[in-house]
Amino acid sequence: TAKAISKFHRNVKIKIDKRIRERNLGVYEGIKMSDLGFDALHPPLRPPNGETFSQMSKRVMGFIKEIAKKYEDETVLLATHAGPIYVLLAKATGLDFLSLKAKLLCPNCCVHKFEVDGKGRVKKMRVDEVRHRKQGERNR
Repeated sequence: TAKAISKFHRNVKIKIDKRIRERNLGVYEGIKMSDLGFDALHPPLRPPNGETFSQMSKRVMGFIKEIAKKYEDETVLLATHAGPIYVLLAKATGLDFLSLKAKLLCPNCCVHKFEVDGKGRVKKMRVDEVRHRKQGERNR
């Protein structure tokens, strides 16, 4: 995603940071949830060799606070996955993961806009922006 965006913004440097990767599902990585027979994404569950939603949230927010302080009053683009996006949505709305997942989808290639202050507090948001996608593309 970042490389595709950089084609239109050639002067922007891409930086990769492991802290905004998807939740680590440990031994369940690469296995379809339907094949497991249970929801490995359930927040309190810590898959063997993986992390809980809370652990992922601390990792992601550590990154967000660092970026917010370093680039205060600037625009920063993050290309990430649904898990880290749900972390920001939870901070912005005060809702927990399960409530959010029931109300909001994170379809592929959607754009979420967040305003984060210099201390890493998520203050404003705009979610599920998909106007940039071609008509007829489906949510996956």
